[in-house]
Amino acid sequence: MEFSFISAAIVGLGLWPISGFRASPLPARENKLYPRNRFLARFLVVIALWSLVTGSLGPFFNIYFSQHLHVPVSRIGIVFSVAQLSQVLAILLAPVIYRKYGLVTGIMYTQLAAALALGCLAVVPMAVPAAAIYTGYMALLWMSEPGMYSLLMSRVGVAERSSVSALNFFVISLASAIAAAAAGEGFARWGYPAVMAVTAGVAVIAAATFRGMLGEGAAARAGSAATAVAGADGS
Repeated sequence: MEFSFISAAIVGLGLWPISGFRASPLPARENKLYPRNRFLARFLVVIALWSLVTGSLGPFFNIYFSQHLHVPVSRIGIVFSVAQLSQVLAILLAPVIYRKYGLVTGIMYTQLAAALALGCLAVVPMAVPAAAIYTGYMALLWMSEPGMYSLLMSRVGVAERSSVSALNFFVISLASAIAAAAAGEGFARWGYPAVMAVTAGVAVIAAATFRGMLGEGAAARAGSAATAVAGADGS
């Protein structure tokens, strides 16, 4: 009962700042519920691949530290809290990376760094180094989140953003559910190190796919193709 009151108080504190928000006028509606363009299709493929990575270890974090590394429950809470704080700091630092390397390339670098951290986590057998690496992994894992969402919103119209956002989170949720189910089966059969190493490989593939499908070269090729099609239609 005490925890219920505490939870209700926390929810109340979260609602207080939201009460001051004022909704902006809704944009004009379009006939299309979901826009159809090549960028959106490529982006959803990329976000699905990356969600296979983000959805694999998260649901099993507690089990990994308690059963595989034999960390006490009280210490697991500390690790989780530190990892959460590292995510906040990483998200605040993300714009610096995007400004230096560009949005798409900067996101790819954070994804590759997360893959490297996960690969290191797979081979570390001791609790303290594993906790430190896990903290860095979680920070890097979510560092690309604001950049990817900004990229998506910048390439669709204002009237399309609500439907595109819903489609984006649908793909993320679906891919994460598949990843969690596959990872759970893999952990039971082959253990944590093997599955984490495979997930690190998937992260590298996702980063390369992101750069290849959404980078400046891909955008230029898509633009050339669209121009060619428009020219053919005009003739």
